[in-house]
Amino acid sequence: MHTPIIQETIKLDRIAREKVMELQEEKAHIDDIIKADEAKLKADIKEEIKAAILANKEKYEKEIQEREEKEIIAYENSLTDMKTQFDKNKKQWIEDIFSFCTK
Repeated sequence: MHTPIIQETIKLDRIAREKVMELQEEKAHIDDIIKADEAKLKADIKEEIKAAILANKEKYEKEIQEREEKEIIAYENSLTDMKTQFDKNKKQWIEDIFSFCTK
């Protein structure tokens, strides 16, 4: 009558001991697990940072290109305006300079 209870107790004890041993082994290797996780996290973060840097670089290069194109257009327009003004007033300015120098 007591035999099944004893056998059940022994079985439960054995299962509990196995679980305790597994947990002790896991605890012994927890530093290795943490180091592996740390290395993986660092690698993941590094990749995220690289991706963010690349995205920002592309964004800034595009912005610089757009600004450069706008400035070139503004420069060319300004140059055209100056040339037009020069061509329009060239004779008058030459006369004014000649008149000033001969007085």
